[in-house]
Amino acid sequence: MCYYIGIESLVVGALVEMLQRDESQRSVSYATIEKYGNAVVKVLEDQNEEAVLVLSRANTRGFIMDCSDIFHVEDPDSPDGRIVLREGVGPRELARRFAGRMPLAIINALADERSVRALLAA
Repeated sequence: MCYYIGIESLVVGALVEMLQRDESQRSVSYATIEKYGNAVVKVLEDQNEEAVLVLSRANTRGFIMDCSDIFHVEDPDSPDGRIVLREGVGPRELARRFAGRMPLAIINALADERSVRALLAA
């Protein structure tokens, strides 16, 4: 099976991991999402799973529009842009809203120590 990993999974995974360590970490940059995504793909490949990142401006804009009640973007057209979690939204709400649509293999790869290390180092 080949897993296609999009912006939704990466943003949710990154913010959940970051919030569990520091509740003040409520945003993630585009560059960090890409580094985290590459680490997630590597974790899956190490488990003999095929995985592909699907990241594009169109997907990102669609995701933000669909989830404007949860996220907003600072500097959307800049490589330094950040996806910001709105006040009052926490890791439990993120998990409840998004995790049910993700395969378990992706959820595990998002939380894998190697992926999290790449996320926090970015």
